[in-house]
Amino acid sequence: MNNQLKSRPSPTDSFFQSIAAFESALVPSLSYLAFQRDGVWHLFRGRINYNMVGYEREPLEVRTANILAGTKIIEGGATEARKIVEGVQAGSLVVGSDALRFEPQFGGGYGSIHIPLLPEGAEKQFRIGLLQIRGSDQQGFLGHTPFDWELRAATTPFDGIGELLSAINIAHLPEQASLFEALVVQIAAINAASTVDGEKARLGISLAPGLDHSKASLGYRIVSAGSVTRGSIAGSNLEWTSEAGREIAWAELEVPPAAVLQTFACYDGVAYQHWWIQDPKNSQNPRRAVFTKSDPGLATLTSFLGDQPMKQARDLEFAVSWLLWLLGFSPAHLGANQKMSDAADILVSTPQGHFAVVECTTGVLKAGHKLSLLVERTEVVREALRLSNSQHFRVLAVIVTTKTRDEVRGELGDARKSGIVVITRDELPSLIERTLLLPNADQIYLQAEQSLREPEIIIPNDPELPLTA
Repeated sequence: MNNQLKSRPSPTDSFFQSIAAFESALVPSLSYLAFQRDGVWHLFRGRINYNMVGYEREPLEVRTANILAGTKIIEGGATEARKIVEGVQAGSLVVGSDALRFEPQFGGGYGSIHIPLLPEGAEKQFRIGLLQIRGSDQQGFLGHTPFDWELRAATTPFDGIGELLSAINIAHLPEQASLFEALVVQIAAINAASTVDGEKARLGISLAPGLDHSKASLGYRIVSAGSVTRGSIAGSNLEWTSEAGREIAWAELEVPPAAVLQTFACYDGVAYQHWWIQDPKNSQNPRRAVFTKSDPGLATLTSFLGDQPMKQARDLEFAVSWLLWLLGFSPAHLGANQKMSDAADILVSTPQGHFAVVECTTGVLKAGHKLSLLVERTEVVREALRLSNSQHFRVLAVIVTTKTRDEVRGELGDARKSGIVVITRDELPSLIERTLLLPNADQIYLQAEQSLREPEIIIPNDPELPLTA
């Protein structure tokens, strides 16, 4: 056991091992933000972004009395990028003639983590790898109003630290720790022009230039009438062309009518994106087929499930009710009427007769005592079933919020202890995708129950990341 622990690679080594197969085919760029204290530049945020070949960007430098920031392509490519990471872990980032000190954490040393599959990317169906190195806390820098006003007076003016970070492609994290990151977006992707038309599917895979086509593969699952056909096409069996800064190949498949395809873009045995494709003229979910006649592309439903202000909370209830119906549930939207204000927002049942009591919120979970009220309302339903001699039907408490899982992280434990399933904005896109398939509400219900018995996976508070084109 001890020998195994000693041989485990460091997060930095693990990160570079994960990109070794394609590192030389990428163009790294450096972004940084530092502030001056006692005549010394202190690095507050830094990031290396690994970009596709052909990436171009004019270098940017912003320099005021107390702020130094910029972005530029790293001359020397992957080799120099590794040296920059080594230098940061030794306590310094050198930019031109300036040395930016990267201070260690209290007690010495740096905290580092390699996340090969960043949750924010996975939720959007693509792979992002992240190396994060954490230094000391820099209290007083973030949110310091004089710095914002200093940037407004710069030769190249910005409306504060937040806009500056966005301009140099660094996520604006609300924490005071100094951070340096290296980030790799997916190098293989499903082409957005892939289609299913009748009984023919045309699937495309895109690959970063300079990579070995034979290491690529295009996987697929064809879902039709409850059956699944699976397969994969090797990159060596595809014809590749160069287009829009990427290598692109196409494949055609015969599929059943109204089939739904899940596709996988892979390289060197690693999946970098999965994507669902269906015939827009035909849907195997009859509920979705009917609903989209009133809401094309589910545009209204998707909008209502987004981060809405409190005055539009009722829209969220409508959208959740619609989504539950699309998934095969029978929902009763009680909250639509003010006379039912003491009832749950939505009461649903499954084809097998099990019930769920659903609350919706655009705020945190405990706002307005929503958790305790949900527990009470769920118990009322259970008691009603007992009195009607129907106690064999199960009842599940569910709360849906437009906040992200990170935003309600501190409340998840209390919800779990109370037997409440929490659905955040992070999970809603996958539920919308599930409406492409034949509805199976009882299977979804069972999975929700099982989620309460599984351990909660704690995800670090990572940045919001851009999706590559």
